[in-house]
Amino acid sequence: MELDEALQAYLIQILNEKFYSTTDLEELIKINQLYQLLGHKTESWLSAIQPKDSKQKN
Repeated sequence: MELDEALQAYLIQILNEKFYSTTDLEELIKINQLYQLLGHKTESWLSAIQPKDSKQKN
């Protein structure tokens, strides 16, 4: 999937707003994964946390 610069900037803005307004850990992890897919800096502490589904599979 390719996004033009304006659309990518808009998506990052939406993710930033959601990131700072949610307290749901699983949602924060998903937002962090989207940041990584878009090639942007992520919150490193979120990268170390596994979602509940991943923990149950181990």
